[in-house]
Amino acid sequence: PLPILELPTTDYPRPPVQTYQGALQAIIISPSLTTALNKLSHQQGVTLFMTLLAAFKTLLFRYTGQTDLIIGSAAAGRQRVEWEKVIGVFINNLVFRTHPSGQISFTSFLKQVREKALAAYSNQDLPFQSLVDSIQPERDLSYHPLFQVFFLLQNFDLPNLNLLGFSIQPLETYLDNIYTGTAKFDLTLELFERDGKLTGWFEYNTALFSAATMQRMVEHFTILLDSIVAAPETSLSTLRILTEAERHHLCRSDIQPTNPFTEFRPADIEQSIPQRFEQQVRKYPDHIAVQTQHEALTYLALDARANQVAQTLLKACENGNIALLFEHDISMIVGLFGVLKAGLTYVPLAPDLPIQRLLYILQNSQARVLLTNNKNWELAQELKTDVLSVINIDEAHPEKIRGCRKESVLPGALLPDTLAYILYTSGSTGQPKGVMQNHRNVLHFIRQYTNNLHINADDKLTLLSAYSFDAAVMDIFGALLNGATLYPINIKEDSLANPVKAFIKEQEISIYHSTPTVYRHFISTLIGNEPFPKLRLIVLGGEEAYQTDVELYQQHFHETCILINGLGPTESTVSLQYFINKQTSNPQPTVPVGYPVEETEVLLLNEAGEETELYGEIALSSAYVALGYWQKPEITQAAFLPDGKRRLYRTGDMGRLRADGSLEFMGRKDAQVKLRGYRIELGEIEAILRQHPAIQKSTVILLEEKPGLKQLVAYVVPASHEGSDNILSTGNLEGIRHFLKEKLPDYMIPAAFVILDAIPLLPNGKVNSHLLPVPEITQANHTAPRTALEHQLCNIWKNVLNIPSVGIQDNFFDLGGHSLLAITLLSKIEKQFSKRLPLITLFQLPTIAEQASLLSESNQSISSWRALEAIQPQGTYPPFFMMGSTHLARALLPWLGTNQPVFGLNVFGFYPQDNKPHSLHDIQTLAQHCIEEIQTVQPEGPYYLAGYCGDVKAAFEIAQQLHANGHQVAVLALFDGFLGLTKQGQQGYSLHHHWLNVLELGPSYLFQKIRQKGQYYLQEIQQHWFSPLGNQLNLWIHKTPSTQFRYTSFINAYNQARARYVPQTYRGNLTLFFASEWRVKEVSAFAQLATGGIEIYEIRGYHDNLFVMPQVELLGKQLRACLEKNRSDLASQSEEVAPVKHLEEESAAI
Repeated sequence: PLPILELPTTDYPRPPVQTYQGALQAIIISPSLTTALNKLSHQQGVTLFMTLLAAFKTLLFRYTGQTDLIIGSAAAGRQRVEWEKVIGVFINNLVFRTHPSGQISFTSFLKQVREKALAAYSNQDLPFQSLVDSIQPERDLSYHPLFQVFFLLQNFDLPNLNLLGFSIQPLETYLDNIYTGTAKFDLTLELFERDGKLTGWFEYNTALFSAATMQRMVEHFTILLDSIVAAPETSLSTLRILTEAERHHLCRSDIQPTNPFTEFRPADIEQSIPQRFEQQVRKYPDHIAVQTQHEALTYLALDARANQVAQTLLKACENGNIALLFEHDISMIVGLFGVLKAGLTYVPLAPDLPIQRLLYILQNSQARVLLTNNKNWELAQELKTDVLSVINIDEAHPEKIRGCRKESVLPGALLPDTLAYILYTSGSTGQPKGVMQNHRNVLHFIRQYTNNLHINADDKLTLLSAYSFDAAVMDIFGALLNGATLYPINIKEDSLANPVKAFIKEQEISIYHSTPTVYRHFISTLIGNEPFPKLRLIVLGGEEAYQTDVELYQQHFHETCILINGLGPTESTVSLQYFINKQTSNPQPTVPVGYPVEETEVLLLNEAGEETELYGEIALSSAYVALGYWQKPEITQAAFLPDGKRRLYRTGDMGRLRADGSLEFMGRKDAQVKLRGYRIELGEIEAILRQHPAIQKSTVILLEEKPGLKQLVAYVVPASHEGSDNILSTGNLEGIRHFLKEKLPDYMIPAAFVILDAIPLLPNGKVNSHLLPVPEITQANHTAPRTALEHQLCNIWKNVLNIPSVGIQDNFFDLGGHSLLAITLLSKIEKQFSKRLPLITLFQLPTIAEQASLLSESNQSISSWRALEAIQPQGTYPPFFMMGSTHLARALLPWLGTNQPVFGLNVFGFYPQDNKPHSLHDIQTLAQHCIEEIQTVQPEGPYYLAGYCGDVKAAFEIAQQLHANGHQVAVLALFDGFLGLTKQGQQGYSLHHHWLNVLELGPSYLFQKIRQKGQYYLQEIQQHWFSPLGNQLNLWIHKTPSTQFRYTSFINAYNQARARYVPQTYRGNLTLFFASEWRVKEVSAFAQLATGGIEIYEIRGYHDNLFVMPQVELLGKQLRACLEKNRSDLASQSEEVAPVKHLEEESAAI
């Protein structure tokens, strides 16, 4: 195929079908420059046309970096003598194909152009259409078939003529009087030589170029011509092309934060990260350093815990790399600083990575210790080897930590050159590669981040990026090396996005940082112009940002808030930044990545590594780029080049210089892409695919059918051996997906697979991406919706996934869904059906059919319910029985483990199935029925029981009766329910705690409770007024009580039984889980109930959201720890009365 001239100077996306609306931009070349060009042409033995054509091609080469250029032109077509006196148009199009290079001089290139021109002239009689028919180029409706740029020079004189008394003169006002407003090509340069000067215009397609860009092109071409005549032996790559303003552009934006801050001085980077951190500990010991939705640590407490971890590590090893295996929480921060304080290097691991990838990183990094906690202990044991020991930071006792030394535990003077971390990124060979960075370089980046963002001790920064990515480096150290507060937010677990929004608002976050994808999901949850008065900076990075992102910012945030876009690969974390305020105008569809930060120079290079000034590969010259890739000297040598006292890192990102001196990201030069902030080597996915026995060849692309909607698509050719092609041809690709999931993280799994007979190739052997078909993301077993509910869900799915059709058995993730789209989906489901589903629901129930069943579950007939429901019957541990709504027990499953049998006890299982009256009169009778059901599964103890809210009394009575019958109750867990207070006492306490919460949380808490109570009282009115009226009407018509009335009567009887129940002293241990809104520490009546002692777990949140994310995760994990502890300690349980323990205080101190 012929090369397509892709001009990076286009301002707008190319339309799918070529348009022809155009405009003109005048150009005037001075008489002196025209004379110099004619003189140069004479000296080189060429025509002025050839010189100007070579100059124009040089301009295009400098814009594009392409070394194979095709330009069209025209010839008079009057070579034959017999045509000289024939009236008519004989003009014919010619094609000029040349190969410019940055190393050759302009005079050398001019000789090449002369040869091509003479060859074209000798064939100018060949009709252009015959040439097209002979070549048969690949057709594309968006391009001219042979060339996209045209050049004309008319240098013949038109004398004034007098014919029959009429005077005829050349028209000088073509631009204003004759031009029709059309453009046949993307770009045409037409010049006229008259009166000793060159004049003309650029005719351009207005669907591609703006007037401002064309004015800039005129300036560049004029400067280039000056440079050529001044030094024609200069290489094409070094000919001057920029204006003086562009050559001396400002290195940073005029828009900057105005808040006061303490400057991070250049000398401050000549130390270690722990030394800088300990300075903050001394200055701000009582400031909150890290806060999640469940826990907070001051600087002093964080320092103490990190010291304890450092001491433990130094006993295990004195040098080497330490792998970290943590969730997105405070333990991760403690472990990270503990490693650095010990003078060791941390290697972060994400627990959700495939185990094969984790094992490779551990082996490649030569990690000597794996540091983890209780949450990831089981996984750590799977990763443990003979040369890798595992340390659990949760095994340390709180009292030892409190007695830990406050001073540094560094092993001698820790030098700034010490290796700080190894971050693993995607690699083209099929395995990730580790980027190394030392303390000095990290502090340099944080210095730039601090000074440019004016970070101070009053700031509150989000941490949304996983700690295994470089974006987290900016947030973690940007906060904790400046006395600010860091707020880790797990976007996968902590939210349907709504809690993230609430958390940002409640905690008064001042600096928000995420990828544009996460930012868009955050914005999508906002209702109207919700105020965020404390949010002063929104920082985006990791992938391309669009003008629509700027518009969202300008729409939703206050006047003083600033939006910052940037570019910083893992190898150079903070490199470019672009500041935007409400007045910023950006006519382009994408947002610039900005200006280089201090002590960083940005170069644009061509393939040969020569500077191009306008367009090319972005290279970063700095003394602070990464040290290289761990154990990969060849790749390091290719990517990091010496540059005097600095080093030059070639990013692989393409960029162009804008008129304001800022840099615009123009995509990748290689097979590396950015997807939702993750850097992905497509070659790594392709290499893994080719390891599958059913696949012979593969190629993977990043498809973007709409701005911001990207997905990976894999094209595979089946292997030729028997059976393998049949596996793929049937469309059964689940085995391929499972194979990839064992080796690659979720974000690297293609959303669609296309089976091909062969991968289309270019003549040079590279993949011809233009011929790869766009996948139709459909399912072979497409099942249409059957109910109105399924129809509604199908419409929501199609809207979220941006696909034309969907079946009720289609898997959300197979259709291109991911965790961030899951947030959007569940948010829309909540808006549509007024029912909130936890995020984990979509991973467990990924089809429309399953979700419809879950949404309709609350509308099931009471008669279909059973008292004892086997929620998870398998497992070797003793069963866990929960009294109350079984969906609450189901919500705990993800954190209890697959080896824990779980059963639910639902009071409505005792609802009579016929019209007989119910027999529910007291809690004691209900407990007897429940025990009968329980013992059909587990005849003997030890028993593990639980209840929520009003059902705690039934659970408590079940435990009492089991004790009385001689059975052992190992755990009685009560979730957010009162036992030891009378109804009047409970009401008094409720008023007291509500008043304290209003004082602390303000009117928003009061309004929330008023709304909840309003809904409750509406239900009460319905039950006590409308239900009896409806029942009376039913009696008149059907002679039987209505189902609604019988159901309401049953509920009322249960409520009255609970109200009458008076709990007796319990001879066992009581475990209480309370939402923090209840301020349970102030309730002393609980301590009188259990002779075996009381444990209290406090979960940050409200009573109504205890079983939804993120509270349910903490509840589930705490419950699992409680069950495991009691199972292991069962033989040594003491009957002595134990004091009340506030476990959340211990966890906060660790």
